[in-house]
Amino acid sequence: MSEATPPKLFISYSWSSPEHEAWVMDLATRLIESGIDVVLDKWQLDLGHNTIHFMESMVNDPDIKKVAIISDRVYVEKANGKLGGVGTETQIISPEVYKSQTQEKFALVVSELDDQGKPYVPTYYKARLHIDLTDLGRFDKEFERLVRWVFGKPENVRPPIGKPPSYIDETSTSLGTSASASRAIAAIEGGKPSASGALKQYMETFAQNLERFGITRIEGRQFDDQVVESIRDFQPYKDEAIRVFTAVARFRNEVGVADEVHGFFESLLPISYPGANGQGSFERGADNFKFIIYQLYLSILAVMLKNRRFDIAAVMVAQQYYVPPGNYYIDKTMVGSQYFYTNFESLETRDRRLEGKKFSPAGDLLNSLATAPIDMRQIAQAELIMFLRNLFEDGYWYPHSWPYAGRSGAFEIFARAQSKANFEKLRVFFNGVSLEDFKKAVLELAENYSELPRNGGSIYAVGRLTDAHQLGTKP
Repeated sequence: MSEATPPKLFISYSWSSPEHEAWVMDLATRLIESGIDVVLDKWQLDLGHNTIHFMESMVNDPDIKKVAIISDRVYVEKANGKLGGVGTETQIISPEVYKSQTQEKFALVVSELDDQGKPYVPTYYKARLHIDLTDLGRFDKEFERLVRWVFGKPENVRPPIGKPPSYIDETSTSLGTSASASRAIAAIEGGKPSASGALKQYMETFAQNLERFGITRIEGRQFDDQVVESIRDFQPYKDEAIRVFTAVARFRNEVGVADEVHGFFESLLPISYPGANGQGSFERGADNFKFIIYQLYLSILAVMLKNRRFDIAAVMVAQQYYVPPGNYYIDKTMVGSQYFYTNFESLETRDRRLEGKKFSPAGDLLNSLATAPIDMRQIAQAELIMFLRNLFEDGYWYPHSWPYAGRSGAFEIFARAQSKANFEKLRVFFNGVSLEDFKKAVLELAENYSELPRNGGSIYAVGRLTDAHQLGTKP
């Protein structure tokens, strides 16, 4: 229906008192003010007109798409007893109401309750939904329902049918976490006692099933193409994990939640290396897992930084991780977070094969896969934390994401660290280094660190990304 043609509504009611009639007139006026063409006998009928014929014509008029029946005690008594004009109208309306279980032309509007507080509803309208305008506290909400019904614009509309989930497609790999992720998010956001257990089930299912993404070499296909295809197939589950851990960041504040997140990544770390957890030991055989877990670690760290959950982020970054004995590539049982970074040989090989000459093949892939609500700049901010952490720890973490972060200027958490109080919150990431030592090291970094990322010939200035000169200059 065009905006130039307002919907037409016939209001049917029984005269019971001047007060009731005034109530009906006021309701009709409000509906007109809401853009509805109201037909009311008081406005349409002149002396000498046949009221029964008028009511019959209004009910059967094809231009009148909606009929609101105002129901009070008098209306119900007359309708049930087939008395007077209401009784005649009932005989006209009731067959239309009974005709179809899905009829949408008639709606009962209750204006009075009985002695037990129940709405007056005529027999022919029993068991059908109605609009209750008797409660002043809910009047506006119920009036909105009435208006929406007239316009055919219900508040709750079924969403369009989406695409089938990836696990329906037999050609793609399913992680099998969709149901447990939904349960975890609902329990966490609802503050339910089951939240911790639901999160644990999701994380355990994730870790147990991740190896489904293992690669079997296919004759005639480039292995590095298989690596990238596996990484791309995983992306819906990266996005799913971001939703789960965003709920954790926003709604879980109890003691121990940081350890739960840490434990999740501890269960993933061994999968990054060939020979761990049953992975084949062929060269570069786990490159897809290396990137998947590297990307996931940075994404969830970015979630925590974005939501200012430095308590969880600090445990992720500063606390060591246990690696079960028997791993072919890690000869320690406790390692730092720098082990979430490894070399991505397959991606480098692929870039050379395709002559891509990218600043960083891993960074370029990160950038192509970054999606809201965690964009590439937030990932780069998380990677800056890891880069600087390892600078002060004598570890190693190459910041692949920086050339793809966009927008010059300091990252948010460092811009906020102009405040000494905010810088204090960051020190835990950098092994407790003092403000003075941090600034000195960062400002000297470009001169003394030859492997900083470059965009063309320009070294990315860590001093600018951290706003080093301004750190801690305000209370």
